[in-house]
Amino acid sequence: MLIYLFLLLSISFIYFNKQNISLDNYEKILNTIIVKYNKMNLMLKPKITTASYNCIYYFSVGQINYNKYLRPYVYQLFESFLSYIGYNEQPHFTPELTYSFYKHGSTIQTGKTFADILEPKDYDLFIVNKTNYDLKSNIYFTNYICSNKIVKESQFIESSIKFLNIVLNYNGTPYEIKFKHDEYVHANYYIVDNMIDKAFFMYYLSNYHKSHNIDFTKFNYTLQLLDHNVNSLNLDESQAIIIKQDDYEIVKLTNKQEQTTINNEPSINNDENKSDVLSDNFEDDFDKLE
Repeated sequence: MLIYLFLLLSISFIYFNKQNISLDNYEKILNTIIVKYNKMNLMLKPKITTASYNCIYYFSVGQINYNKYLRPYVYQLFESFLSYIGYNEQPHFTPELTYSFYKHGSTIQTGKTFADILEPKDYDLFIVNKTNYDLKSNIYFTNYICSNKIVKESQFIESSIKFLNIVLNYNGTPYEIKFKHDEYVHANYYIVDNMIDKAFFMYYLSNYHKSHNIDFTKFNYTLQLLDHNVNSLNLDESQAIIIKQDDYEIVKLTNKQEQTTINNEPSINNDENKSDVLSDNFEDDFDKLE
């Protein structure tokens, strides 16, 4: 409507200039145009609004009915077409493996096979990631294995748990931590036997939050965790989380990186329910990844 008014004013200005009409007559004609515009606006605005709402409504109804009744048949027809041309039989994407060593959140070495890498003398995190492609959902997703030493048998068994909330408080700043997120590539750290510890969080802050103010010599933090059973825990850099098939464990890390299992019945104060039982076969279990 504003464009219509602008066009009327422009045309009338050009016409009146050619006809040498007096200023008084011009103001009268201009007022007449504005009155007609207001009448037209009052008449058309409700109709345009109603028409807009109707378009949105019928589009939504059509989309709902399409998803409910037609989409399954369209998808089957599309799948049949892909099978007919042989597309489904072709290996359109080969899963990619990457092996990486990290120190203080930074990559030291990376390779596509074990033959491409040589174990560094000094590292604090070893990650194996496997990228795959899901044709039906049309997304790439990557599963991550995290450990403090080399893992040769990479089975990538996904855990059934998912924490409700994880916040790491470091240097006065809270950082949201997601073990499964959809940024860039769908990433998943809920893999059985993954070790989530101090080295992992240095890697996470450096690579996901792009944090540049990390003091790697004394990386002290607190971790607020709300687990899959709505239990609350407060952890620190001396503890690590071990992902299991249907649960998780909290372990105590000593100066020699020995791992001591803690009773994983969570509470606000973990000191009340710690059980310092030495896990002798923990490192052997890492190699098996079972």
